[in-house]
Amino acid sequence: MDSIAQLSHDLEVGNAVITAFVLEQKLTWFVCDKDLWFYPSDVLAKLLHLPPITRPATWPQAGMQLNTDNMGRLYRWMQPYGVSITQLQAAMQPLIPPKTNWDLFVFEPCFYINADVQHFVSHYSEPTEYESYIPKPWTGLYADIMPLIPSADRYWAIDGCDWISYGWTL
Repeated sequence: MDSIAQLSHDLEVGNAVITAFVLEQKLTWFVCDKDLWFYPSDVLAKLLHLPPITRPATWPQAGMQLNTDNMGRLYRWMQPYGVSITQLQAAMQPLIPPKTNWDLFVFEPCFYINADVQHFVSHYSEPTEYESYIPKPWTGLYADIMPLIPSADRYWAIDGCDWISYGWTL
């Protein structure tokens, strides 16, 4: 991510979502357009320079990037969208303490992708059920992502305060 101002702007106008991506037991944060996670298989194969993916007839037409068997390559491809905990905290800082329960809403993580166990969790606020687009053998559900994140990776916990949860109490 080029700048904190750009990161904040992209989140505020709804051009980006925050995604936790676990690969080899390491969590990485990404801020990118939500649609980057949902390219059709043939487009994904071209982007990642992979052979086309054979899709079972039972898969939805709108595939998901998770239908690649090369998660390391997907992880490397997503690197330009990687952000650090420090960058996320810096973007949140002007809104702390929040004045309304919506002030930090855009900083709530939307997707949790655990490539190690092939599990996807969506907490996206629009009616699209992203968890229904995951390929087999992945599992997916709609749920709160924040409890899945280890304490050390919780960018919303600053100086001992869980600011996103605090904001929802206002």
